[in-house]
Amino acid sequence: MRGSVARIADFSAAWLLLLLASPLIAVGATLVLVTSGRPALFAHVRVGRRGRPFRCWKLRTMRSDAEELLVADPELRCRYVENGFKLPSAQDPRVLPGGAWLRRLYVDELPQLWNVIRGDMSLVGPRPVVERELDLFGDDVTALLERRPGVFGEWTS
Repeated sequence: MRGSVARIADFSAAWLLLLLASPLIAVGATLVLVTSGRPALFAHVRVGRRGRPFRCWKLRTMRSDAEELLVADPELRCRYVENGFKLPSAQDPRVLPGGAWLRRLYVDELPQLWNVIRGDMSLVGPRPVVERELDLFGDDVTALLERRPGVFGEWTS
């Protein structure tokens, strides 16, 4: 029962937030389109509840060839892995003009409200991770996979 009430609350709040955030998402998408062209949205496969993969939607803040750049530059890849699979925007050559702004204000995360509506994510929960990061959680991976990943959580502070 508790899970269904939380799901209804997530669903309702996500629809309201998506409606309110639509103008901001449109501004962010326009910024991406003007600075680097299509696509404005990016879907990355993440691991959800019970280990089920899902497409996590975001506004694109990186070059379209960001993954290829990471593979081609061993030093950049090393810093990326050592820093928990993230790089500060100011030190990441893959970030688009305006991408750091979208990230700093979390505008890039707003399309994830659609993931909440679909049931892939919750509004609050653990960070959605990619499969290769699961090993980093050790024995805690089971607890991680018992919950839906969240749009917001400790990592957003």
